[in-house]
Amino acid sequence: MPPLIDLFRVLRAGEELANAETWKKRQVLVNALTVLLSSGLAVASAYGHTVNLDADGVAAIAGAVAAAVGVFNAWATVATTGRIGLPPAAGDPPAGGADGSGHGSPARNTDGPCFYPDTDPDLPLLK
Repeated sequence: MPPLIDLFRVLRAGEELANAETWKKRQVLVNALTVLLSSGLAVASAYGHTVNLDADGVAAIAGAVAAAVGVFNAWATVATTGRIGLPPAAGDPPAGGADGSGHGSPARNTDGPCFYPDTDPDLPLLK
């Protein structure tokens, strides 16, 4: 399949990128650079370095950057895990596992979130 089609195909539940760790590292890098650049601009203006933009220009640029980073974060989060995503199309077979969850577990809690971790063996407990 062409790469552009694959960018959308990985958004289906049960699908994930083959090199998910690399994409998660890129996601962290994009977030860090966004914070660094936006805070750097604020620190520079606090120390008297003027930016040749009016408040509307700064707001427009900040909004565009926030929107782009938000879309990338949403895509990267869904694309790097097989447990969440869009439902399969009507003719698609289940992604895997006995219940079609994509990770091979025979019985998962499908009634909703599990508020009692000891009832769901797949949920790790923090100690």
